[in-house]
Amino acid sequence: MRTFLSFIFWLTGGFVFGRLVLMNSGEFRANTLFPRRVESMQSRIQNPPIAIRTGVGEMKLEPEENKSADDPLPSVSLIEGKAHVALSGGIVKLRVDENITSTKHLENSQRDPFFVKKHSFLVMVQSSRNKFRTHVRSQSVNWFLEMNEFADVLYVVGDENLKQTSLHRLYLNEVDDNAHNVGVLTLAGVSDTAYPPLAKTTMAYEHIVTNFQYDFVLKTDDDTYIHGPRLSNLIKGRNPKETLYMGRPLHHCLCEKSFNKKGGFCGKDMGVHYCSGAAYVVSYATLRKMLPRWSQCRNLTDLRDRHGFECRSSDSTVGWCLNQAKIFPTPATYHTGGNQQLPEFGKTWAEPDSKKNKREVRTYFCQERNMWGGVNNRGVAGKPSLYPKGDVESCVLFHPIKRVEHFRYLRYSITRKIETFAAPSKSRREESDAKMPSCQLGIGVLTRAASAVARYAIRSTWGELANALGTVRVYFLLGYTEMAPHLQKSILAENNTHKDLVLLNMTDSYRNLFQKSFKWFGWASKNTDCKYIFKTDDDGYVRVLTLLDHLLNHKERAKVGGELYFGNQMWPSGDVIADPKNQWFMYDMYPHKKFPVYMSGSGYGLSSKLAMSVARQAEREPNFRVEDAGIGICVSKYSNQGKVHFLEMGSRVGDYGSMTCENSKDILDNPAFNQDFNMYTSFYHDLHGDFCQGKKKRSLASPSSHVNSKDSIYDFHPNSARHAPTTSKPVDAVPFAIPPWEWQYHKHFLKKDIVWGELVPEKINAGEIVGGNVYHGMDVKTSLNDLTAHVATTAFQSALSHLQKAHKMDPVNLSMEGMWKVINNWELSDFLILIKYIEYGKYNEQRHLVHIPYRGGVFSHPVSSMKVQNGNLTIVVPFACRLSALGRFLSILGPEFSRVSGEAKKIIVAWGLCNTNVESNNKVGAPEIEDIVKKSKLDKGISVVIKGTGVKFSRSSTLNLGLSLANKNDISVILDVDMVVDSNYFHRSRAFVWKGKYAYFPITFSFYNPALSGSNKNQAITFNSGKWRDFGFGMVSVATSDAVKKGYDAKNKVWGMEDVVMYDLLKDQGLYRYRMYDTTIKHLWHPKHCEHLKEKDKKRYFMCVGSKLSVEGTWRQLGNKLLEIEAASKKDTKTAGGG
Repeated sequence: MRTFLSFIFWLTGGFVFGRLVLMNSGEFRANTLFPRRVESMQSRIQNPPIAIRTGVGEMKLEPEENKSADDPLPSVSLIEGKAHVALSGGIVKLRVDENITSTKHLENSQRDPFFVKKHSFLVMVQSSRNKFRTHVRSQSVNWFLEMNEFADVLYVVGDENLKQTSLHRLYLNEVDDNAHNVGVLTLAGVSDTAYPPLAKTTMAYEHIVTNFQYDFVLKTDDDTYIHGPRLSNLIKGRNPKETLYMGRPLHHCLCEKSFNKKGGFCGKDMGVHYCSGAAYVVSYATLRKMLPRWSQCRNLTDLRDRHGFECRSSDSTVGWCLNQAKIFPTPATYHTGGNQQLPEFGKTWAEPDSKKNKREVRTYFCQERNMWGGVNNRGVAGKPSLYPKGDVESCVLFHPIKRVEHFRYLRYSITRKIETFAAPSKSRREESDAKMPSCQLGIGVLTRAASAVARYAIRSTWGELANALGTVRVYFLLGYTEMAPHLQKSILAENNTHKDLVLLNMTDSYRNLFQKSFKWFGWASKNTDCKYIFKTDDDGYVRVLTLLDHLLNHKERAKVGGELYFGNQMWPSGDVIADPKNQWFMYDMYPHKKFPVYMSGSGYGLSSKLAMSVARQAEREPNFRVEDAGIGICVSKYSNQGKVHFLEMGSRVGDYGSMTCENSKDILDNPAFNQDFNMYTSFYHDLHGDFCQGKKKRSLASPSSHVNSKDSIYDFHPNSARHAPTTSKPVDAVPFAIPPWEWQYHKHFLKKDIVWGELVPEKINAGEIVGGNVYHGMDVKTSLNDLTAHVATTAFQSALSHLQKAHKMDPVNLSMEGMWKVINNWELSDFLILIKYIEYGKYNEQRHLVHIPYRGGVFSHPVSSMKVQNGNLTIVVPFACRLSALGRFLSILGPEFSRVSGEAKKIIVAWGLCNTNVESNNKVGAPEIEDIVKKSKLDKGISVVIKGTGVKFSRSSTLNLGLSLANKNDISVILDVDMVVDSNYFHRSRAFVWKGKYAYFPITFSFYNPALSGSNKNQAITFNSGKWRDFGFGMVSVATSDAVKKGYDAKNKVWGMEDVVMYDLLKDQGLYRYRMYDTTIKHLWHPKHCEHLKEKDKKRYFMCVGSKLSVEGTWRQLGNKLLEIEAASKKDTKTAGGG
């Protein structure tokens, strides 16, 4: 009772003292400081495969910790004894979903287990119920994973009809629930659409500061793209206990009623100094200081009547309220260390004294052009396709990004990767009822069967960019032609890989271009859901996003419905050629003086309905010699001509051959428009916002023709540097410097088994590798010489330098846990290094896998790294009969497994009947196994599951059982009882396994029969002690969800081949399979029995015997044994004869 009264006295005294302090602070008028009840709120779709018969056969075309409580928040909810929210409709009890503070402060609250605070930084995305899902789908899965490396992500929406504020976790498809932390805060009684959204912003702040103790909060809008790693670096070194209001500073006096808006001077000590609402960061100290003020700030009537401040901008209002608390904006630039010190008054925002000085703000929060601020003291371009290289490579965030495709384009221009798009998945709290965006634009590329180089160049440039947008599809159009068998096979293989070839029902020739074009429009309008259909040639570069923007902007501007005929250039009235000797003679087919309006054949398109109509009309027309004019004729015969809109998108050739070009307008480049046209160069200029650079060079003195285009237009020039043409690269050229964890996206790597040898240094002195071996192949290991040691040292130092620069890691805290190099490969000799990082004073381990490209004896760029996720591990052990082997296995495994970090560590022993089909006859079952497990004295943190199949042992059946008992989100590590591993093997399993991306098949070292090889107590890996099992795939680490999709071959009831089948199944699922020589996993020799296979399966019998002989000993050891046997035999014979 005394404790309770003391608590009440402390609470009341604190309230009175706080009230007196506030009343005398002078930062607001005294009569506005009565602490109201704080409104703290918990408050590519492809067609089905089709087989089309060609002239030469059938072609198949397929489509963080809690903060200490020494500085608690002054929460009003404690004074009232309950949590509540003040709304116009009365007092509503607050339902708390997840609170980091003590639960005694929120006795009436309910807990929601979904969303929890994991980091000290919060990204608060202000959105609406109708829009936040679109923002989710605009991002890639990797974007959320990058953000959740250092921050939680929370969408804030409102619902006027909701009585209780809800906070729940948002689940994402294809993402491990433990790998991301995204939530949705729905504010009860708050309008979701009201402008300005002041209530939504301030009430969200109240909720966050009352219930979570984040060091920093980034408030942003749903039309802003954030670069996660740059944001993380931007916030480093700042002190959350100091007030911070950081963004793109602005200033004006327009909301001051006393200001003369018609010519008054707005001095820097006047008006409001605020940050652009697109994004700004506030510290914990700022939020805490503002907690009792937010309710007053959103009372717009009070602000107008009492303070003479009236503003329709929530950004300005928030800034004004912060100014009253002596908190002013600072520009978003990188912190140089030391304590955060706010600059002098007037020095952190745009100087308001002149327009010139207004541009003197340098910030990495970049907004549209003509908005002050930005990396170069100016705004970025109006849309992502115009962003200059410097902005793309430097800006922390970009605003505004208005379309899904704009987000995806920007993401691609930064990462140059095709990534999986995020999507909200179904959960107990939310149904993902919205559909993924449909196809907006289908692009058909006219090509010939032999033009593979052109197709691959497109797939590597603008075609890849189209895939990155998600709503644009690219098809390559072929017609019937006589093909040599090798070309046919090449085409089938190409389509097998890319599934983007379309075989049209026409004979492929230049004379039949009209047929090819209209049949494409007919096929696409019937077989795809694309709203617009475009045609171009394989020597053209299409600016996909610019083209799509033209179409969507036109759709938004159009007040009435209708069909669209659009193109790069429009010819309003071309002459019909009447000369029969001219190759473009058309008068016999179209007896008129002038053609109707048509679009240039370099690139044009139709809306889907119009495309269908044109295709039908074209079937009734002659095979026009002028393809583009022919399509225009068919458009002119559309039944409802008044509903057809014409849209020209590109630049025209001037009277003197000059080429006009607008970066914001042009959609196409090709050899006819650009004398130096090159597919890769155009791609480079396009991504860096300078597309017109080449097109402006065209003049009458140096015209070019797409008819006579050169092969050099497909040559690859790194960084767009032009040099003398070289021999064309093969179609299946190796992608440049792509790290292995992205190889699943590149079929070249999936279809080839790239093998990595393990490099083990003898020692490392001051970062230099001295001596050591590369373990691989028949010789078991190869010693490093001075040259190879120097190369390895360079790779190691490159990895350390990369981690130091990219992740600010101190090299002193870095250590190597594994190093591999590609072996026996003509194309690449890359290095992979697994590095452990222990942060000083925190004792938390991180591991990063670093890729160092090494090609042709030269180190390439870029060096890249991937943080290894600490996923849960489950060891799956298939077992039967051999209890002593199981005991030995567990006694060695247990201590090593216990050294691995992680809470949910499990061993599953899946057993089958021992040499019998009848369970009652089985002599080794669960009781015997349990006894062995008890004797092994495993660490308490390791759980063991024992379960039998009920049938005679087969490796397939026991592994399928074991995998079914494992958590689908875990990594399953499959080990036989004859394996010996150390703890590093489990770190490697984490590094080389990722759900849906890759799995790990180590090449294990198998010890020989000690009767032949001699004693090897130290289990040293030498030529005489054993060999590498290059032929074995039985040991594997894989995401459980990947392994159980098809599982092991249930029909395989005997020895062998189940491992090979699983290896191939994972390949078919699109997973890259790491194949590494691994010195941390070894196979102990044991007698192998093959006799039972002799009558059942002779093929497997000989395989078993071969496997048995291969691991008995070296040829010399076997030969010596044979000589011993022979000598003994002769002695026995002689003794018998003498007797």
